[in-house]
Amino acid sequence: MLQSLHVKNLALIDEAEVTFGRGLNILTGETGAGKSIIIGSINLALGAKADKDMIRSGAEYALVELVFTLEDQEQIRAVSKLELPLEEGQIILQRKIMENRSQCRVCGETVTARQLRQLADILIDIHGQHEHQSLLKASRQLEILDTYAGAALAQKRRSCGKSTGNTGRKRESCPRMKWTRKREKERALLRNLSVRRLKRRPLRTGRMRSLRRLIGK
Repeated sequence: MLQSLHVKNLALIDEAEVTFGRGLNILTGETGAGKSIIIGSINLALGAKADKDMIRSGAEYALVELVFTLEDQEQIRAVSKLELPLEEGQIILQRKIMENRSQCRVCGETVTARQLRQLADILIDIHGQHEHQSLLKASRQLEILDTYAGAALAQKRRSCGKSTGNTGRKRESCPRMKWTRKREKERALLRNLSVRRLKRRPLRTGRMRSLRRLIGK
């Protein structure tokens, strides 16, 4: 759930804070009041392309910060797989846009815009006239279907995923095992060949003593 939005020095906005509650939240206002800027700022925080022209005139940088509260265990596991920090069920996204570059942070840790977009797929879905909709993604469709099926299927899905991972690791180890067995056969053949040669041409007594002295060194 998106809990709050903080915007500073973005377009016409000097500084604004929006707090969201559970259920339906509606932003109202006349044309030019800044509703589109608010939605655009959310996209920016989630990794959308940033432009220096977005910085408010006279300011050195623009800042957007989102605070999400995670309660769904599937979301928490998905965030953990991305190896991104999570603080007590909350995740804080921050995007600082400067003239020549931008900084992306998750709970204070620097990340790339690509990582932010991956995180966005987990946290929020923005629907609009020209906005990307995650319903078009096959992976998202499967996720929605699995969620609809409930907790019983989620447990089976995790078990199946674990089995698939084990099978993949075993498949990867097969070529190594084959290579190891091949090397062992080659070494065994070389040893047998050496033994046969020694039996056909045994070492003379003097050579054996020389070899022993050499080994002793």
